[in-house]
Amino acid sequence: MSQAQRLWALDGARGCAILLMLLAHFVSPRLEPAISGALGPFSVTIHQALEKALSILNGKGAALFCCLAGCSWSIMAQRHGQKNGFYKQFLRRALGLLLLGLLFSKTAWNTEVLSFFGVYMCLCLP
Repeated sequence: MSQAQRLWALDGARGCAILLMLLAHFVSPRLEPAISGALGPFSVTIHQALEKALSILNGKGAALFCCLAGCSWSIMAQRHGQKNGFYKQFLRRALGLLLLGLLFSKTAWNTEVLSFFGVYMCLCLP
């Protein structure tokens, strides 16, 4: 894909979704033990503010990721039409997500959506 065809806003939104997913899975669970008692009298206020911010952001990364995946798949289908290149690229992405999801579920966390995306993408192919 040429630079002129690239949708930079979509790339930026995808980056935000990835950051929100990392925040939800890696930062949020480890935040409370790190803050508790570390900041003296301010720890309660800072902890409450961070807890509120995280509760607002909770789940937004996954929802954004799902919406962007659908947008990306639609754009891929429009650009490639019924050519074989579309099916190969789509299947490659589906298998990549499936394998990445299985790897993450075995090494990083139990709740994993990427493997489901991979399976759903494979089921969408005619």
